[in-house]
Amino acid sequence: MIEPASEEERRFLGEIVVQSHHFSVFRARGGYDYDWITGGHEQMYGFHSSSDGAAVSLEEHVEAIKEFMSRVDPDSGLMDE
Repeated sequence: MIEPASEEERRFLGEIVVQSHHFSVFRARGGYDYDWITGGHEQMYGFHSSSDGAAVSLEEHVEAIKEFMSRVDPDSGLMDE
């Protein structure tokens, strides 16, 4: 199990809206953390993507979020098993 990055290890980059869903984006642990802030759950959901250190464009962030959302059941808001 990967431990979440501490707040000191995360650098806030901004908020992105994809398909009416809001995500906070952070630089963390050699990649990016995406916090799904409109997920409708008590606990914060999101995901991490690795990076080779190269800058990631807005379009690449949007594509990563779309990929994540494609695995979420729209009725339950949870990841498909």
